[in-house]
Amino acid sequence: MSNFQPYNETVISLQGGGEVTLPVHVSTIGLHERLSKIQDKLEIAIDHHSNAFNETNQAISELYETYKLVVLEDAVSFVDFCKDLTLYVSADDCTLFIKKQKEAKKYGDKILAFVREKFQSLVFESEKHIEVLNQIPFFYPDFTYVFKFINEVELATKRTSGVASAKK
Repeated sequence: MSNFQPYNETVISLQGGGEVTLPVHVSTIGLHERLSKIQDKLEIAIDHHSNAFNETNQAISELYETYKLVVLEDAVSFVDFCKDLTLYVSADDCTLFIKKQKEAKKYGDKILAFVREKFQSLVFESEKHIEVLNQIPFFYPDFTYVFKFINEVELATKRTSGVASAKK
């Protein structure tokens, strides 16, 4: 065990081009347990976010349908309606919608926090590499690239210590 290294230097491709080399921890029982706990919390946050986001979409759709019934053929497009909601709905309706939006965003922020926590668990001396997360394209509410990146990092834990990783 004298040659054992707790991490592998692993090349991860970044969405949009480029790559980064990260010292990814080798899979251990302890790492697996930490990641499982984070994953459980992440899945709950994803579920809450999906529900809150769907409620937000439902609310804006209902507001738009009500608006169209009032103004009939003079209705603006749905996109224009969403761009400046305050012109078309009451202050109370607007406040309620914004509250729903904030709730969805709160869970979106939790998702990102759990992704960061996973990154910190996966990467050796993660504080030296945390800026890598800021290179991942992110367009709320689409977490695709963020999840793809963290999954790549997590998969790298399964590689045998001391064996060079191939570029993906």
